[in-house]
Amino acid sequence: MSQHDMNIANQGFPAFRADLNNALVALASTSNGTSAPSTTFAYQMWVDTTTAAGNILYIRNSANDGNIEIARINQTTGKFIFSETAQFEDGSAGAPSISFISDADTGFYRQGTNRMDGVAGGTIGFTLSDTGVVINENSENGMDFRIESTNDASKFFVDASTDQIIVHNGTSISIGGILSEYQVNAIDDAQGTSAFTRFSADATGHSIALGKSRAAAVGTFTVVQDNDVLGSIDFYGADGTDMATPGAKISARVNGTPGANDLPTELVFGTTADGANSITERLTISQAGHIATVSGNASTSSTPATNSTATGSVAVDFATGDNHHLTLTGNVTSLTASNETAGQSGVIVFTQDGTGGRTVSLSASDYETAGGGGSPAITLSSAASAVDVVPYYVRASGSVVLGTPLLAVG
Repeated sequence: MSQHDMNIANQGFPAFRADLNNALVALASTSNGTSAPSTTFAYQMWVDTTTAAGNILYIRNSANDGNIEIARINQTTGKFIFSETAQFEDGSAGAPSISFISDADTGFYRQGTNRMDGVAGGTIGFTLSDTGVVINENSENGMDFRIESTNDASKFFVDASTDQIIVHNGTSISIGGILSEYQVNAIDDAQGTSAFTRFSADATGHSIALGKSRAAAVGTFTVVQDNDVLGSIDFYGADGTDMATPGAKISARVNGTPGANDLPTELVFGTTADGANSITERLTISQAGHIATVSGNASTSSTPATNSTATGSVAVDFATGDNHHLTLTGNVTSLTASNETAGQSGVIVFTQDGTGGRTVSLSASDYETAGGGGSPAITLSSAASAVDVVPYYVRASGSVVLGTPLLAVG
């Protein structure tokens, strides 16, 4: 304990020198002790040494009627902790107000209202403001951002110069001639597998959504048009030189005229043939559910379109499906076709009602039959409740070719 009342009384020389030395020791040791000095002065500093882990530095207030705690000094850890708010000058990027003795242009400074910038070598690295944290604000310094993991020096990397976000290793790869701004470049199964798992007490699973608008501005929804691609999954492989040649593609493409709450769409599957370097469309699933090869030699659908009152003039709408079931409740005087697609195929099932003997006359402008010439015709079973199956193939619009009926099945 080194404290003194700072009053040197009149006394002999030896006592005077001892009293003066005690006063100087008290000043040099900041009047430390387990309690405040018995005699105090305005703005006097002293240290409370009650505990080594919590020495407290005080300064007397201007009225000399109380202590103001400045900081706590932990003699065990060597830490100096401010007890109250510390305020600094604003500073600048080149001379931050909070810096380091051996690195004066690295630290923190206030750039404006509610904004603090972190700088390194005089370059702004990040900004902390009342609106959030920004790395490389305004791209003014071209500074990258990188997160390391135990085994990956670039687990998450933002390349400021190329505007890319790269997960794993930070190496940018061009695929299909495009330098994608978001890349996951892996070297093993764990890195190369993306897992999306949903845990919920319902029937809903994860989904991946791809969207398209004809508008140039984000958030504006201009209607798409027929043949617009809504999204695609593209497959590429290295060919020894680069990764620019596609191997396969799955696309969702508008298939009709869209409108409000109406988006007719087809799925298109394509592959690259041996010796080729571009995709050829191989298979489509139309907006009506037709499955067909692009060359038009295959088509099928599992959903029949049903007309339970087939009598008089009846139109088969081939856009509603590939397989059709007509229950004959009277003679069909004209069976026409609409919305048929070249390459479409399937069956038309004719079922006699309980009376039977119903006949079907074909429209010559829509149907063809073997040996029918310009007057196509089919002969059906006449028994009540008989079921006949007639295969068909659409050669072109206005040309539905009917095969030989399979009579009285079942």
